[in-house]
Amino acid sequence: MDKKAIIKKLRELSVNMGVSLPNGIDFNLDGGVLRLKVSGKGVVANMQTDSSAFEGWAVCIKSWMKEVENVVIGWERPVYSIDPKEKNRQEKHYYRFLLRAAFFDENYPWVSIEGKNKSEIDEVKGKIPLLVVNYPKTKSKQTAKNGEAKLERKLVERFSNLRHQLPVGLFINGDISVANTFTPRGASQIDIWELDNGNLKIYELKDRGNKHVGIISELMYYANVMRLLVEGKINYPEEFKNEKRDYRGEKVLYKALVEKEIKKVKAQFWTFGFHPLINGCLADVLKIMNQSEAGVNVEYGVREMPEDLLENEC
Repeated sequence: MDKKAIIKKLRELSVNMGVSLPNGIDFNLDGGVLRLKVSGKGVVANMQTDSSAFEGWAVCIKSWMKEVENVVIGWERPVYSIDPKEKNRQEKHYYRFLLRAAFFDENYPWVSIEGKNKSEIDEVKGKIPLLVVNYPKTKSKQTAKNGEAKLERKLVERFSNLRHQLPVGLFINGDISVANTFTPRGASQIDIWELDNGNLKIYELKDRGNKHVGIISELMYYANVMRLLVEGKINYPEEFKNEKRDYRGEKVLYKALVEKEIKKVKAQFWTFGFHPLINGCLADVLKIMNQSEAGVNVEYGVREMPEDLLENEC
């Protein structure tokens, strides 16, 4: 079953939803095996974009099409820009893409990597022990320019236990200098998080109108980065241990990590609505996501938006 046939089947199953599949990923279903091949442009795109969010599309199609038993992820090597600055940006997105593929393969027994791409996965897995995560050196922004930032601010102000803008940029060789940047670092952060009775809760927030399949890919990636922190497979740089200032509550998180107080990572969607392929099959989507066999217990779910915010524009 080629891409066109898969789209036709999805439209038959999801009546009146008018669903489509992204141009940047090829899809093929044969004998219960769904193969996704991400284009050279998709592997260097932001993970929430349709052309890069392979995890989201795989989970959604598996949710709707019960004949899908296994998923194989493959991709084209990127063709980098000749502009040095743009090439550097693309390289960081590609390294994160490889980490995402490694996580997806590790988390789910029904996922595997295309043979020709396996060596890159082995290579990136070998770099994980060398990675450290960055930390905030300033307070979070007190003003919000766009709708999602305003929504984030409203929720943090409403719920006293919530903290926001937790950096999750990864750096290699234990040093968070620019030269050692491994993944995109600028806006790479968890929207909202909290510690609650041994649970590290992280939230992927979307404002109304932002309904993309990529929300699955984002939440899975951040959940796995936090999982590695809890497991001690990655850490904060040495300099952070001596940092006296505590911005955005990160010292509280670090203390909980050091004292091994965190027993579970609870990763939740917090949004006004979902892409039709998620919304029309949400229970199955969550069931599949929660088949994760990651070391630390990771649990995916949904947090309901407060009713007054659902009724009024933010």
